[in-house]
Amino acid sequence: MCMHILAIERERERERGSNHRYEFEEELSLKHNMSGRIHPSTALAETVSWYCALFLALMLVLSCCESTEEEFEVQQQRQQILSSLLLEQPCDEIYVVREGETLHTISEKCGDPYIVEQNPHIHDPDDVFPGLVIKITPFTNM
Repeated sequence: MCMHILAIERERERERGSNHRYEFEEELSLKHNMSGRIHPSTALAETVSWYCALFLALMLVLSCCESTEEEFEVQQQRQQILSSLLLEQPCDEIYVVREGETLHTISEKCGDPYIVEQNPHIHDPDDVFPGLVIKITPFTNM
């Protein structure tokens, strides 16, 4: 029935003097057999194009991940350098607690193992907050 409709459409187009539709159908018939199956060269071309698209998408994703890993490594190196510089700096006698610090980290950084004993206003060693002012007395081995 579809073949009959196509034949009628071709005849109407010819009567109008336009062969554009007929040329399109011929091109379409090269891609598809009349049985409705796709021509093997068309299927191969479509498969290759899909693989190329997937390959390009994979390369794009991998390139993004690679730069993220490099940036992460650089950021870690910067943090190590900054922390080593901070450890080398002697602490002042009056120290203001920064965000993320604990009494243990301050004690290691400043060399004062007796922070709690020297600061009676600290009732709970776990209750340290940014902005807290503490007295530091660096411990020296003699």
